[in-house]
Amino acid sequence: MDDEDQRWSVRRVFMAAIFLLTDSGVALGQTSAAAVHTRLTHGRTIAITDAQSQITTGRVVTVTPAVVSVEKADRRFDVPFSEIVAIDEIDHLRNGALVGLIIGAGLFVADVAVSRADGLELTGAGYDVVFGTIYGGLGLAAGAGIDALIGGNRRIYLRGTTARINVAPTVRPDRAGAVIGISW
Repeated sequence: MDDEDQRWSVRRVFMAAIFLLTDSGVALGQTSAAAVHTRLTHGRTIAITDAQSQITTGRVVTVTPAVVSVEKADRRFDVPFSEIVAIDEIDHLRNGALVGLIIGAGLFVADVAVSRADGLELTGAGYDVVFGTIYGGLGLAAGAGIDALIGGNRRIYLRGTTARINVAPTVRPDRAGAVIGISW
């Protein structure tokens, strides 16, 4: 068998596999209480929406198959899992601000290194502190701003939703492949 025949054989096997996958239909799954249990770690800030559309926010205290307990301002709220419609993880701006601060400080260090390589010396600790603070402050503000623009809360549970996996073949004269889509 020469190389061209071997390539066509591999393509035929690949195409057959793709067609079998697309013929298999849609795979369905649902986030169960057990799966949510692993995502809800102690101290994580969440917002729980119950069947009456009331939203309870707080830090996770305990999670059992029957109840999710959160604490806010020294008050404990126990929400039965059977009443939970959605759980969102609350994202605080502090992680974006911290990343921005680190990047700003890194840019300051890089600027100092480039300035020294060009023969420009920064003299005086105060001068370094002022520019370090400016770089760090601008980075902090930019990081918090970007984090706010991206959006914060992330849904980690929604009752009654299913995950779908779709596979579709893609065939061209020079190649064959598949498009795989996963949605919730």
